[in-house]
Amino acid sequence: MAHVTDFMNRDEKAFVERSANEIANHYGLGTQTEKLAEECSEYTQAFLKFHQDPTTTNYEHLLEELADTALVLSEVLNCMPETDGRRVAIKVSLKINRELNRIEKAKAAKVVK
Repeated sequence: MAHVTDFMNRDEKAFVERSANEIANHYGLGTQTEKLAEECSEYTQAFLKFHQDPTTTNYEHLLEELADTALVLSEVLNCMPETDGRRVAIKVSLKINRELNRIEKAKAAKVVK
């Protein structure tokens, strides 16, 4: 699974990780969770606007909101106790497995037809 930092060089990655931790520690889980909800909403609005009017400007705004969402999500995960972060990771794996099973069932249904 790709993460935003996968597209960065070593120095950029170190800066982002250090800064995200500092921001997360400063604001705390409650504030960052609220901020994540706000950023998700802004991303949704940007997505819908781009979907209706796929201009370069709207695409750049969509990328901007995606970056905000990814950053704040990282900050939220950094604020969580390690056990909760692990629980999120397990849920991600379960959701991936569930979707892969759906895809396999869909492929099998197409073969039978």
